Amino acid sequence: MVMMDFGMGPDMTPNEGIEFLSDWVRSIRANGSFSSARLFMHEWGSNRIFFLLTETNDWNAIASMSEDFYAQHPEFMDEPFMFSSHSDEILAEIPVQ
Repeated sequence: MVMMDFGMGPDMTPNEGIEFLSDWVRSIRANGSFSSARLFMHEWGSNRIFFLLTETNDWNAIASMSEDFYAQHPEFMDEPFMFSSHSDEILAEIPVQ
């Protein structure tokens, strides 16, 4: 599983973050290499942050996830980044018996 977290920028509204990241989720789902892509928002406390969780059986798809998004949104690299922070955490399930 890959968990990406995005901190909201100082002038960003929750709706702007949801709109942008929902587009990214749709792009990931359209890729077809992911078994799931889901968007969450931390709603309690001062830490207004979004979480995008993806699961895949094809680890090569992780590298193509951003490439696919950039191909659909070439303007992304020329615009200011809307989020105050971003981190990717790759998580693997540990089977417990």
